[in-house]
Amino acid sequence: MVCTMAVLLLALYLVSGRSMDTRSYSAVYSDVAGVGVGTAVTYGGYVIGQVAEVSPLRVSGKTAFKLDLIVNSDWQIPKDSVASIFSPGLLSEKTINIVEGVDSEVLQPGEMLATRKSSGLFDAMDDVALEIKDLSENGIRPMLQNFSYSVERISRRLDSVGSELDGGVPRLVKKTDMLLSTLNKTADTLARTLSETNQKHFSNILTNADRASAQLRELSVSLGVSAQKLDLLLDKSAGTVSENQEDLRKSVQNLKKIVTSIAKTVDSVVYNLDTSSRNINEFSRQIRQNPGLLLGGSSPSDQAEAHR
Repeated sequence: MVCTMAVLLLALYLVSGRSMDTRSYSAVYSDVAGVGVGTAVTYGGYVIGQVAEVSPLRVSGKTAFKLDLIVNSDWQIPKDSVASIFSPGLLSEKTINIVEGVDSEVLQPGEMLATRKSSGLFDAMDDVALEIKDLSENGIRPMLQNFSYSVERISRRLDSVGSELDGGVPRLVKKTDMLLSTLNKTADTLARTLSETNQKHFSNILTNADRASAQLRELSVSLGVSAQKLDLLLDKSAGTVSENQEDLRKSVQNLKKIVTSIAKTVDSVVYNLDTSSRNINEFSRQIRQNPGLLLGGSSPSDQAEAHR
């Protein structure tokens, strides 16, 4: 009986992973839900130990949880290996699963394993639920609110447009009738303007315009010919002046002398005329005073002087 109990205790001790030849490591997690003392530690899914202790601690102002892991000494764990809280099945208990790294150096007893967020099915579902919640609150709900607001604005605008149409359509129809009436009057006026008689007049006007255009074209040609002739005449005159420049200068000088002589003669004649005019004035005054001078007599005596 005692031997049987000893064997059972030894078996339980071996199953629990506790033996004399073990190594201890540690890992820190922000959430250890479903993990406690005795939780299995696996290496690629193979059980190599268990959780010996769970203790809270403060990391960067937040609460975290440190797990002390007891692992069989036969397992050499590379330094870049990662330990994560893993749930192999929907209803399976959580384990601490170590994913083997590639580093050539191995962890020493007492060192800390790198950790990763738990990757169980429920955790994944929780992450999806959180993402869906965030999408709903920050994406879909504001979008639906904006959509509802836009629909409301469009509805109000349509109501406003409908009321404007209710008041504006009759005015529009009335203005359209007035426009059609005006267009009809204009069409009648245009028809009268484009009558057969007026068309003949327009045709005659266009014919006369063509004739006038032809005459103006001929006149332009004639003016061009006249301009050419005038240019030739000016060229000849310029040549004549250039050839007889010396004779012309002499003629001008002689003409200047003649004009100067005539001017002097005219001055003398004017002076003589002025003298003659004064003599005639004096003669006329004396004749008025004594007409007898025309007969050669002397001037009459002053009778008033004789009576005195």
